[in-house]
Amino acid sequence: MQPLYDALTSDPFTLTPAAEESFHTLKSVLSTAPALGLPDYEKPFKLFVSERQGHALGVLAQSYGQRIRPIGYFSGQLDNVAKGSPSYMRAVYAAQLLLDKTADLILVHDCTLLAPHDITAILNQTQPKHMSAARHLRLQCAILLPDNVTLQRCTILNPSTLLPIPSPGGVEEHTVDTHDCFELMQQETAHLPTVSATALDNPDITLFVDGSRFSDDSGKFHTGYAVTTTDSVLEARPLPASCSAQEAELKALTAACKLAAGKTANIFSDSRYAQGVALDFGTIWKIRGFLTATGSPIKNSQSVADLMDALTLPKQVALLKVKAHGRLTSPEAIGNHLADTTAKEIAVTPLADPPAIAMSAPLLQVTFLDSIDKLKLCQTSAPTDEINGWLSKDATFKDGLYSCNKKPCIPRNLYPSLVQWAHGPTHVSKNLMNNLISKLYFAPGITSLTRNYTAACAICAKCNPGRLEKPPVLHLAKPQYPFQRIQIDHIQMPRCGRFDYVLVIVDMFSGWPEALPVANMTAKTTAKKNYSLRLFADMGFLK
Repeated sequence: MQPLYDALTSDPFTLTPAAEESFHTLKSVLSTAPALGLPDYEKPFKLFVSERQGHALGVLAQSYGQRIRPIGYFSGQLDNVAKGSPSYMRAVYAAQLLLDKTADLILVHDCTLLAPHDITAILNQTQPKHMSAARHLRLQCAILLPDNVTLQRCTILNPSTLLPIPSPGGVEEHTVDTHDCFELMQQETAHLPTVSATALDNPDITLFVDGSRFSDDSGKFHTGYAVTTTDSVLEARPLPASCSAQEAELKALTAACKLAAGKTANIFSDSRYAQGVALDFGTIWKIRGFLTATGSPIKNSQSVADLMDALTLPKQVALLKVKAHGRLTSPEAIGNHLADTTAKEIAVTPLADPPAIAMSAPLLQVTFLDSIDKLKLCQTSAPTDEINGWLSKDATFKDGLYSCNKKPCIPRNLYPSLVQWAHGPTHVSKNLMNNLISKLYFAPGITSLTRNYTAACAICAKCNPGRLEKPPVLHLAKPQYPFQRIQIDHIQMPRCGRFDYVLVIVDMFSGWPEALPVANMTAKTTAKKNYSLRLFADMGFLK
């Protein structure tokens, strides 16, 4: 169904091959739909839930005699954050999604949710480190709070596991999975078993790493890292000035792991960031493909990925934190001092000429097409006026490809696909879409399509608050008699006795002012002064 939904938002409407295939598949499935029972609201519901390949699969059923009769089949795609979560958390996200999908059919009647994991135990534990507090609270409110929902672990054949989803190997067979959720949680979120935060006894090698970044008197930055022992330097290299101190620490730790390949090692570092990546967050980031919730790469993503690969090289490694710039009274402090001074010395060393970067390589990776040959074919079939428009803007033709400023020219018939690709599964804004497209491709006049696409996106309209319209400035109606409407305000004056403020009351009909000293600006004091005013006693309370 997703290709059909995507085709609805394209402007102009374009039926892609994937959407056409989905349409024919949908017609075939509807014509051969299995018999489903009607909901009986005098019986409790049973919702079988499972998750596979980032899809939530569910079967809503009720008891029929001594058997279970299905009432509806449901499926949905998890968001990027849920897809990158451990397997037991994906089951929780799937349960939340399917409860929302079946809410209009269950209608707050009793429902038993059966899942392959103990959802109650997972959500009742202390907030896990691999999700935000807001997501944890939202899951608890959606799954644990409803009185009509009972959570159970499915110990029988789960019919939702038999629902087909697109996969290279066809429909997966159901296998009985008996496990302890907390043990599985520890296995999927813990760091490598060969990595620890406790010092090893009698290691083969003890290393000290440090990265440094500083600016000289002229404001130029210098970056470098070093790997040493207590008395010798094993590796030291300068880094580009654009490299941050955190990235230098990651590269130093990566180099140390490579030097300790096949050995047991204690590696000391004064960077809590590098140690946290290796021991706390690196595994979770690796599961999520080193992407943030918006689908963009995390900071220092390539260096983090290199470190996670390098951690598998040592036979056993302990990553230990050492105090920076301490007194040189211990071997750890001496080794850290040597690594720190070496990193600063090597940072000012001029870099060797970096390898030339082929600017055309990333620009020719047309990610919304299968190959560059298809783009060349689409360019040759473009109208003559469009090609002349490219040439009028200094476009060049080389190796069968039109490009402008080293950016491939995109024909207008590919604009819908390009806009859909730029919007992506993370539903970025029109400004980010325009920035991404203009950075990689030459597509004049595409801003109107990005604006229309984001405006027609149902998910963006549902989730984005939009721009709030300010109410227009209006004038109050003119009062008809004295003290029908008044204006009240406080002004601060020099202290006199116990009074710090003056309550000013102005009649909007005649402009008559009244000024009363008050000790504070509270509502209670203001009301008492208004009540005690003789004018109010004579005229009555105001509207």
